[in-house]
Amino acid sequence: MYKLMIVDDDVIIRRGLSHNIDWESHGIQLSGTAGNGKEALMLAESYKPDLVVTDIRMPHMDGLELTERLMANYPEMKVILMTSYEEFEFAKKALKLKVFDYILKPFENGALLDTVNRAVAEYRREKSVRKQIIDSMPPLRQQFWERLISGRFEETELATESEFLGIRLHAPYYAASVIKIDDYRSPKILNRFGQEMLKYCVGNIIEEMTRHMDQCYVVHYEGEEIVLIFGSDDEPVHMAHELHTLMEKCGPMWKLS
Repeated sequence: MYKLMIVDDDVIIRRGLSHNIDWESHGIQLSGTAGNGKEALMLAESYKPDLVVTDIRMPHMDGLELTERLMANYPEMKVILMTSYEEFEFAKKALKLKVFDYILKPFENGALLDTVNRAVAEYRREKSVRKQIIDSMPPLRQQFWERLISGRFEETELATESEFLGIRLHAPYYAASVIKIDDYRSPKILNRFGQEMLKYCVGNIIEEMTRHMDQCYVVHYEGEEIVLIFGSDDEPVHMAHELHTLMEKCGPMWKLS
């Protein structure tokens, strides 16, 4: 079910749109109604609707200000404006706020339902795209680090891609350590764990140990190497000491090169 909120200062219109359209048969749940923008903002915070149908002219906070604040807090939300011919200029301004669409009063319930269904379809498509992007982030981050470590980045590319991937690289100083596991190619270890499994386990241990550090990244690099990239505001000599202390805590399982 997709959650819908209806906002209009006219109680008759609110009731009519709430009760005269069979929203649930179209996979839509009416999560609430509001008589003005301020009330709608409070309801939106509580119910997190996916869709909002709102009038433009309302007391306390009009539909344009409501739309602007909703889009700032919930950019994935779809907003549909109800307006009259006299307010057409307001509707054009609203489109600049990236509302999904507007519908002119008076309108048939079927016209509103059609607009809402189109908004649902777009919301569904965008949600699918967002999921694909989120699912692709881990391999994209891995490729980013491999390119960075091997020196295949232009400075402008580095800033753009790190921002897109949510990787913060703003510290004044950085240090890197390459971690190798003792006897990594030992048949005894290979038989018990397998190379990739052992490397994965070691990487997880390091990630847990460095989770409290603001800018610390654990990268599974080529072959048997795990690269630890550490950013800090401290002077390099202090960074080196902190990094060395961290590696000593890891124990004899791996050696630092």
